[in-house]
Amino acid sequence: GRQAERRFLKADLAFPFVYGGTLLTSLLLVWGWLGRPFNRGWLALPVAITVLADWLENLVQCEQLNAFVHFEPVQSDWIQVASVATTTKLVFLGISSLLLIGLTAWWVVRALGPGE
Repeated sequence: GRQAERRFLKADLAFPFVYGGTLLTSLLLVWGWLGRPFNRGWLALPVAITVLADWLENLVQCEQLNAFVHFEPVQSDWIQVASVATTTKLVFLGISSLLLIGLTAWWVVRALGPGE
């Protein structure tokens, strides 16, 4: 089971870049449809924080599992870092998702509104 978990964590190091790229592409598409109403950095920042936090979480968990498998003590400070990274990831994923929903709603209202 530990070996399977290690393989899963290593494979999971690539996943944040997949969903982060998809989320950012979606945000940029809707942002473009709205006529680029603000700086695109405001779209990229929460996605980048989400991806980096997820990647850090996975990397720390992989390293701590590696220590555990080799009968070395796990380091509570690094476990705490992974925990903070998990919370950060979830908060900024929520922000990114709400941003996408909000921009999409804005676009739909503009598309269905009078004068268009």
